[in-house]
Amino acid sequence: MVTDADLLNGPRILYVNSAFECTTGWHRADVLGRSSSILHGPDTDRLELQRVRDTLAKGRAVRATLLQYARDGRTYWSRSRIHPIAGEGGAFEAFVSLQTDLTVEHRLNAERGRLAEWFERGASGALSALYMLSPRRDGEGRIVDFTCEYCNPMGGLLMRRDPRALVGRSVREAVPGSRIEKLVALCREVMDDQQPRIEEYEVPEYPASMRWLRHQIVPLSDGVTISAENITARKTAEIELRQREGMLHAFLENCPGLAWIADDKGNMLAANAAYIELLQSMGSRPLPATLWELYPKEQADLYLQNTIRVADSGQPERVLEPSVRSDGSMGLFETFKFPLGPRGEVRLVGGIAIDITDREGEHRIAERLASIVRSSGDAIISLDPAGHILSWNRGADELYGHAAEEAIGSHLSLLVPPDRIAESETMIDRVLAGESLVRFETVRMRRNGGLAHVQLSLSSIADRDGRCVGISEIATDIGERHRQEAQSRYFAEHDPVTGALNEHGLLLATARRIRERPGDCAVMLRLSMDRYFEFRDVFGATHAAEMMRQVIRRLEQAGDVQPQEVALVGPNEFAMLAGCWGGGEAELAERLEALQAHMGRPLEVKGIEVSLRAQCGGAMFPRHADNAEELLRCADLALGISRRRADRRPVVYDPAMGTDVAYQVRLQHELRRAVERGQLRVVLQPIYDSRGPAARIIGMEALARWTHPELGVVPPQQFIPVAEESGLICEIGSFVLKEACRLKAAVDAAGHEELFLSVNVSRDQFRAGGLPEEVAAALEASGVAGDRLELEITESLLMEHTAEGEQQLARLGRMGVGLVVDDFGTGYSSLAYLQRFPLTKLKIDRSFVSGLPQDRGANEIVRTILALAGSLGLKAVAEGVETAEQHDALQQLGCRQYQGYLFSHPLEAGEFKSLLVRRNQGGAPSQA
Repeated sequence: MVTDADLLNGPRILYVNSAFECTTGWHRADVLGRSSSILHGPDTDRLELQRVRDTLAKGRAVRATLLQYARDGRTYWSRSRIHPIAGEGGAFEAFVSLQTDLTVEHRLNAERGRLAEWFERGASGALSALYMLSPRRDGEGRIVDFTCEYCNPMGGLLMRRDPRALVGRSVREAVPGSRIEKLVALCREVMDDQQPRIEEYEVPEYPASMRWLRHQIVPLSDGVTISAENITARKTAEIELRQREGMLHAFLENCPGLAWIADDKGNMLAANAAYIELLQSMGSRPLPATLWELYPKEQADLYLQNTIRVADSGQPERVLEPSVRSDGSMGLFETFKFPLGPRGEVRLVGGIAIDITDREGEHRIAERLASIVRSSGDAIISLDPAGHILSWNRGADELYGHAAEEAIGSHLSLLVPPDRIAESETMIDRVLAGESLVRFETVRMRRNGGLAHVQLSLSSIADRDGRCVGISEIATDIGERHRQEAQSRYFAEHDPVTGALNEHGLLLATARRIRERPGDCAVMLRLSMDRYFEFRDVFGATHAAEMMRQVIRRLEQAGDVQPQEVALVGPNEFAMLAGCWGGGEAELAERLEALQAHMGRPLEVKGIEVSLRAQCGGAMFPRHADNAEELLRCADLALGISRRRADRRPVVYDPAMGTDVAYQVRLQHELRRAVERGQLRVVLQPIYDSRGPAARIIGMEALARWTHPELGVVPPQQFIPVAEESGLICEIGSFVLKEACRLKAAVDAAGHEELFLSVNVSRDQFRAGGLPEEVAAALEASGVAGDRLELEITESLLMEHTAEGEQQLARLGRMGVGLVVDDFGTGYSSLAYLQRFPLTKLKIDRSFVSGLPQDRGANEIVRTILALAGSLGLKAVAEGVETAEQHDALQQLGCRQYQGYLFSHPLEAGEFKSLLVRRNQGGAPSQA
């Protein structure tokens, strides 16, 4: 790009190449002669721009990296080298700027940073240790050691050192002595053959809790990665399993009873020495053998039936079976059968049989009860009076995770969380005193440190003399029920999409806070975010949910208001409980102002920039309310007042607001009958064109007014929001359209057919469909030509892009009706709709006009809107012109159409026609 050297007024573009056109989207013909500032925007670094100007003014070349703006509003980073060009007299005549688009470079850097962040977060949060090692070589290139280049937090924990202290250390300095040579050799082998290795090993130097480790070594281009984990628990379990298997084998071989293994086909496969000896005494054949080869048919059939039942159920079982005794007589045997699992096509069952022929009475009953206890699914334990565990069943194994040999002899405190010790001691004292505790819910501690929610039943164990000699405790696992109840409570108190508290949850949290700290001040804040529904309708529910999550995160980070609880209480409404700051309403008002500014900053939702505006209301505990429900209601009232204020400033609750709410309710009730009672009317505000020696009236905007016989004049800013909330806006819009066309016909009859009529169309009126038919009926009834009518529609409504909406606009355009974008510049940043729809005019919002001529930003916005309208062949009208200075500034910027109090207030139909008569007679427009 080549520009002139006018640094004072801003360099003008003299030449651009095709690469410039591709990068910026500007065509060469559109930018020649224009200021290079078209490439700058609100986020361009102004200090950097000033540095560039200062350097160029000194005649020196300069380099700069700036955020620039393409024609369509897209931003991109560019690196510029700018050289001043001097003329024959030595004065600077031009600047040559060579620009490089850094978009791809920035994207690649961002991607690298994102991947690095992913790695760091993943590695930092990993449950396994992670080390990256680079080789150390001697003078001949041989690997003699390895250096730690990276270690995650778990790696430091496993090495029992700060992970930062391990970085830069060699393997020989860091690992225990017993592992040094083995680890260096393994790492060297992995680098040599590029094949990973997995190893499990014991570290004698480490404590018992982390004695066994497992690692995987993976080759890198010039180094290795090691992932390691503590497998002590698994190894210990394996060792214990082998020990138990050995103990079981020794037990079976030395068991005085008969022990065997059979299958569900009737084959006796193996037996212990006592059983083999019995079979030999019976003259039976050696094992393996079928049951029918060892026993009579009826007896063999009974044995097989019991075996199949155990195999089918998968559960151990105790049965009584007849069999031959060692002396050759028939006796009764108590047999314990248990499934051993499948082997090939058969299922194996083990058994132990004890001769109980000589047992009778109490001993037999006690044994049966003991069997029931051992096989129970509940955790059943017994304690001595001091609280030491005496017995432990299989259910206790499963619930608490401790083996019987580990638990028996330990104190009950092994199973009690520290915060429940006092409760447990109280329960034991009550039972020892003779009381039984049934279905008492509490918490017990598992071996792995987790908590088990249980239902306890405790009773005393008495001897024959009735003295308490111990305690029986039965625990039923209610963890699943507790989890389901907790989940139900969670969803009853939280929004399922964002995870924030809902209104019910907020009220519970507020009541809890008031109950725990009744003397402390608290504030309840209520917020409503504008444009949520527009955004959801345009971009969908997924984007809207993400926007709500971002709003909640921003509220949680609102440091000025000390947030304690944040809740989503409506689709676009929030509530927040916060602490006080020692001040009163004035302090709360200041904090609400800060919160509104904090929440008004733009959000980026899935690549879409959204500008939101918050309305805020607040109330204080206990000044305004003494309970949670009343406190939230007071904040709701304050928010409602904020919504209805013209400036939308935050509001602090005042007791008088109840009267205001009652007034709003009455407005809604009275507004329903206002049309049929003739209380609504239409006034006309003139629209002027300033071309020529004097401003002339070229049109009129129809505006609704309401005069109530008791309430008096109700301003539009009061009754229009009520109409929108109550659904009356469509009925009122239809009335205004018909009445405005009727008044336009009366103006036409007075000889002013050239004036156009402008009528506002609400969102609900447009969405209801049938707008072209309604307009056609109003035009036909009044006799007004279609090309004399303009309809004002908001930007957000046009952005919805529904097929039905486009068809309505197209039909209105074919009728000759003009389509005006109302409040232009305050909506979405995308301007594609300007070419998509048959628009005729842009209406510059009064918020920009009010800043003229002092506000430089407002000047630039209005200039841009006028240039945009001109380039698209659209007219532009400025509303809200109230001062001569604003009018002069608009004229200098090239705006020709105006309306506002500077020229005229909205007038009754008769006053408007009188104004036209005065204008025809040469009178000046009124300046109110």
